[in-house]
Amino acid sequence: YALFSETKDLIYSWTRTPGHSTILTPNEKFILQYQKENEFDAKVERKIKIPKEKVKTLDGVLNENKTTDIDFIKIDTEGSELYIMQGACSAIDSCFGMQIEVSFTEQRLGQPLFRDVDRFLGEKGFVLMDIKRNYWKRVNRYKLGKYKGKGQIIFADILYFKDVDCFFKTLEKPIGNKKFIVAKIIKSILACLVYGYFDCAEHIASIAVEKKYLSQDDYLVFLCNLEKILKKKRFINFPGRFLLLRIVNKISRILSKETDMIDCDN
Repeated sequence: YALFSETKDLIYSWTRTPGHSTILTPNEKFILQYQKENEFDAKVERKIKIPKEKVKTLDGVLNENKTTDIDFIKIDTEGSELYIMQGACSAIDSCFGMQIEVSFTEQRLGQPLFRDVDRFLGEKGFVLMDIKRNYWKRVNRYKLGKYKGKGQIIFADILYFKDVDCFFKTLEKPIGNKKFIVAKIIKSILACLVYGYFDCAEHIASIAVEKKYLSQDDYLVFLCNLEKILKKKRFINFPGRFLLLRIVNKISRILSKETDMIDCDN
């Protein structure tokens, strides 16, 4: 199946390098300013029709699988990210973080750009946390010897977290089960830790104490463990699953009396 904003017939452009294949059409005129013809990895080799019966929304897929709650979403679909998000409004409302690939230039004809994605997620209560930029240098660089100049920003991986106040309002509206809310809080803290936003993790934990989802003792134990991590001057640099598992274990043990929704290997 293909994911889109709605169920409709789509045309899939299969490119020379399969990883650049997309439901959009590569903008050859633009890309050839940066790549030689023989390097052009986004050249379309064939087009494949995807009937609407094979096209779904992400919300639809989740509903079919009886999945009603999402914590984190990562999308990298060569230009169709916004369309997928438009078909995932329920999932986005429930999640805390998103990592999305966005374009600043029209690599594919008519594709949504960063400003469109940022506006959409801003309206959903998300704030931009980080951006990993990628630059391209024009093909005329070969005329300039060992070119050491800058390139143009073309695309980036961007990280969004739900605004903390908005996040808590979403959890509490309607009034939810306390175990469910605590589990969501824990996972939001873990997302912050995974990406190195220790201050944000502490901020969420302190608000959880104010709202009596976590006890003061739980908070102090969490803070102590966080300080130990910071003193070691190391944290997760994906893939870093083993360190993450240890952190999950620590926090889940701290809060085990509040929730049974988190489990992980030792």
